[in-house]
Amino acid sequence: MPGVRLAIQTVCACVLAWAGCDRAIGAPADWAAWTSASGAPVNAVSGTIASAGGAVSVNYTGEVFFANINNTGPNYYAPATPFLSTSVPNAPPRRDIIGLQGGAGSGVHRLEFSPPVDDPIMAIVSLGQPSIQVTYDFDTPFTILSFGPGYWGGPGTLNNVGGQRLTGVEGHGTIRFIGRVSAITWTIPNAETWHGFTVGLAGPPCPCDLNGDTVVDDADFVEFVQAVNVLDCLDPEMPARCPSDFNGDSVVDDRDFVLFVGAYNDLICPE
Repeated sequence: MPGVRLAIQTVCACVLAWAGCDRAIGAPADWAAWTSASGAPVNAVSGTIASAGGAVSVNYTGEVFFANINNTGPNYYAPATPFLSTSVPNAPPRRDIIGLQGGAGSGVHRLEFSPPVDDPIMAIVSLGQPSIQVTYDFDTPFTILSFGPGYWGGPGTLNNVGGQRLTGVEGHGTIRFIGRVSAITWTIPNAETWHGFTVGLAGPPCPCDLNGDTVVDDADFVEFVQAVNVLDCLDPEMPARCPSDFNGDSVVDDRDFVLFVGAYNDLICPE
């Protein structure tokens, strides 16, 4: 339907010009729900990541300064800005966090995923202080997706040193590990008051391809319009997991339309 596509592309161009937004945005990430803590004192925390590919069990063992589980405690992921990027458009929605102190006696910190996962992400809160740089020495290579001032202010910097060492100066942000992993371990040579983290899985790079045929076209537009008409992701009429909620705010509305029309204008999904 070339006429239909031309009309929609015209709307796309107008919306994109009005929005001034980055069109290349991934689907919302699926963040862990930490649900149990054990040990005396606590040295193990368990949870689940509800991902599009199925549930993933995630378990942490090692030093624990505190663990906020079952969506309790302060929201240390506010403001959301330092955790957001084109790959991860949503901060952790739950208040769950595992707090660490580190130091010479803190031993090895270990995360295990079952089944193994590809390119897991980690949201980090308050790594270091303005006058104290703190280091995570990982056994798995990673890349930094975003960082900035957060709950405790700034400067909010995170740095990748040599591919597997993360340093922070009051650092808040998100990193992504590279490759398929079943476990990630790290040490924290120097201690500070506390810093914390949670983990998750990034969404697919072409979320607007609602029918999975590697292009964003009229067929996807039909599905998107149907979701807009339902609006609320909790409505039983909405498709499972609310795939048209591209920005992860639990409704399908004009903000999602801005993201959709950018992908529609590009047509071909990125590889």
